[in-house]
Amino acid sequence: MRQLLKFGHSMTAIVFLGAIAVLWVLHQQLPDPERALSLYAEARQAMERIAVLLLLPSLVLSLLFGLFSMAMVTPVSSATARCGFSFSMNVPTAAFSSLPFRFFGPEPPQMIILQPSR
Repeated sequence: MRQLLKFGHSMTAIVFLGAIAVLWVLHQQLPDPERALSLYAEARQAMERIAVLLLLPSLVLSLLFGLFSMAMVTPVSSATARCGFSFSMNVPTAAFSSLPFRFFGPEPPQMIILQPSR
């Protein structure tokens, strides 16, 4: 089962990188919007289709396949669960702790720099 999950992770990662390469090439070939607006709009629509149909699903599936394949290993699963729980608890707290100050406060909160004790 783990080998199948690793294979799925590898295949979706290949699709993800292929979609990024195609988008990069298409971005390099974009015409000037002032000269050929219809061609520019068609190229952007093609890029949007590639992003929606290939890039985002492969990104999500690659993440899920990778996480599930890590969860299949017993020693890693408990450490992954602890680390994932810690990450899920700390990141939103750090990201949103100063959110009201960003919108409503006169100045952003000051960053506290901790100095190591000597």
